[in-house]
Amino acid sequence: MKNNRITQLLNIKHPIIQASMSWLTDAKLVVAVAEAGGLGFLAPHAGQNSNPKSNQEVLDRMRDEIGKVKALTDKPFGVPFMLSYDFSLVDLLVGRANLCQP
Repeated sequence: MKNNRITQLLNIKHPIIQASMSWLTDAKLVVAVAEAGGLGFLAPHAGQNSNPKSNQEVLDRMRDEIGKVKALTDKPFGVPFMLSYDFSLVDLLVGRANLCQP
């Protein structure tokens, strides 16, 4: 496929971006999309089947899913970043993201 601005910007082969479908997305889907040349996106409840009990649990679960994706592909993928009025979560999320570096 011919390169365009989106493929160049996101370093992907095809201009396809998979939606972060909260409960329907998991590491396997994100990896499949990434390996096919698109941009896969995790979601806050990716790979889960129960409601989290805290924001910290959401972050821990996301870190685990990010780790699964990174173990299965070296292709780019996305993770939604949502802010609430509780800005203390920013430090938690950024700190966790740094732990996921290869």
